[in-house]
Amino acid sequence: MKNRLIIIIVILSVMMLNYCGSEKEKPEEPKAKPNTAEQNKAIDKGIKELDDMKNNKKTETPPDKDIKEPAKEEPKVIGINVATKNIEKIKGVQNLRIVLEAPNFLGQEKLPKTCNVDKTSKKDGDVKKDIDYTYDDTGKIVNILEQESTGKKTETKYNYDKDGKLMSYSESNNSGISTIDYGYDENNTLKTENAEYNYNGITGKSKTDYTYNDKGLVVNKLAKFDYSGRTATNDTNYKYNDKGQLVSLESKYSFKGGFKRTTTEFEYNDDAKITKETKTVETDKGKTETTTTYEYDKDGKILTISKIGDDGKEIISYEY
Repeated sequence: MKNRLIIIIVILSVMMLNYCGSEKEKPEEPKAKPNTAEQNKAIDKGIKELDDMKNNKKTETPPDKDIKEPAKEEPKVIGINVATKNIEKIKGVQNLRIVLEAPNFLGQEKLPKTCNVDKTSKKDGDVKKDIDYTYDDTGKIVNILEQESTGKKTETKYNYDKDGKLMSYSESNNSGISTIDYGYDENNTLKTENAEYNYNGITGKSKTDYTYNDKGLVVNKLAKFDYSGRTATNDTNYKYNDKGQLVSLESKYSFKGGFKRTTTEFEYNDDAKITKETKTVETDKGKTETTTTYEYDKDGKILTISKIGDDGKEIISYEY
């Protein structure tokens, strides 16, 4: 009994000593392993996102320094320069009738004052023509006067608004007169032409619509005519190369009892100026071909245009 009491007292003493030691010295906790660099980065990002959410801010990824700002939009291209057949970036100042059909010298610092034409054809024989150009202060053509040795006289006038957009065009000769009014969209891009004609007592009217691609180049021109009840259409499609240069166009003129298909192909030099133009005209009566070559001076100004075809030849010389 006495021995058992001694054992109990010893056990209680040990327990008391352990309890008192635990109050004085707490056992050392295991140390955590240090975070890796990736873990610290993730923690910092999480803290930042939480802060942004508290402040109702949107976490944005900083822009890449190598990403370039988008290029500024180029002005619409609505045609080609007849003198050089270069694609011209025109801010609604000129229009396709001038650019595609009438002499125009955009891109040249010096503009021609006169033009001399020597023409030989099976139909008219030898014909000489003198052409005088008048420009406004901005270099836009306002008047073209053509006088032929046959006595035929043609005068063309161009009217612009205060912003330089062509609003109307008129052409008169010994046989009559035609007038055209132009319509633009909100971007000053030519969209429509409304024309009226009166030649040798025959009246008519037409409407032309233009279609562009996403680069602002004309890809289609559709004209519908009504000549005193007789209708016709002229559908023209344009094709370009990777440089934006017009390489070909095909026009189909359809009317009751016939058709006329015209295909024109263009070649350019290293300065992007037209050097050769090949035109093929096909009708129900047959096919004809005309080749036109262009010659420039060292400054790139047009000097001569030479046309040789099945019907004859024509030499156009410009003076500055």
